Amino acid sequence: MSEKEPFDAGAPEREYIKSVLRAREATLDFFRPGEDRQFARELWCARTFVADLGSPGEESEFTKVPGDITVDVAFRDARFQEKEIMQANRRRGDEIRHSIDAAKKAQRASELLTPFSLEALTPRRIGKLIAKNMPKYVARCPCQPDRASIDLLVYVNLERATIDKTVPKIPEIVQAGWRSVSVVTNDGSMVFHADDSAPAFIRENLRKGKLKRRMPEIPGNTHIRLRFAHSGAHSSSSSVLARAHHLSTACWIV
Repeated sequence: MSEKEPFDAGAPEREYIKSVLRAREATLDFFRPGEDRQFARELWCARTFVADLGSPGEESEFTKVPGDITVDVAFRDARFQEKEIMQANRRRGDEIRHSIDAAKKAQRASELLTPFSLEALTPRRIGKLIAKNMPKYVARCPCQPDRASIDLLVYVNLERATIDKTVPKIPEIVQAGWRSVSVVTNDGSMVFHADDSAPAFIRENLRKGKLKRRMPEIPGNTHIRLRFAHSGAHSSSSSVLARAHHLSTACWIV
């Protein structure tokens, strides 16, 4: 009978470090310049929002409208113009490159973790952020009849953006003249405004939040449960909750 191989307590950490490095390199590629990459990011946002609202759609139904600069992605009768809210002065490319360097040098998984704030960004605060940015959005689409046929979709790319079942009514959003105004975050989606001409699947979710504890499809943006084994033992230590800062979005290790 062959002798069992000794248990390697460090193997889970080494595999995790390799997976983080691959994820960060994939993310850098995902965010590189180019129209194809830009549309891939816009497509991810629209598909994620539609899926959150429970409207099944074929990949072929998400399209680019030729010659229409006001619409980033069309889905059936939805016409999405997309925006992003992220931390001020954030340099995403430099951030990902630095994270790749850190992963290449890391010997322990703990070296890849950074502290994070548990303060939640509520739907009301998210709505106020959109209201604050609304003049800028309107300035880029100044024709009100155009806005009346467009579904504004804002990707809120901030830590701890929370989703509630009830979404508040924000007057500045309602009065801006868009056909609908919705939000997609890393934990779900919500609809702040939808007029009578908005697509049915958006109208039906007016001022509702859809919580989705998901694995986003952005390359490498994963939720990972990692157990750290003590030396020579098969039992794991307590879970570590931390933010692995390797993406445009948060990656949770629980």
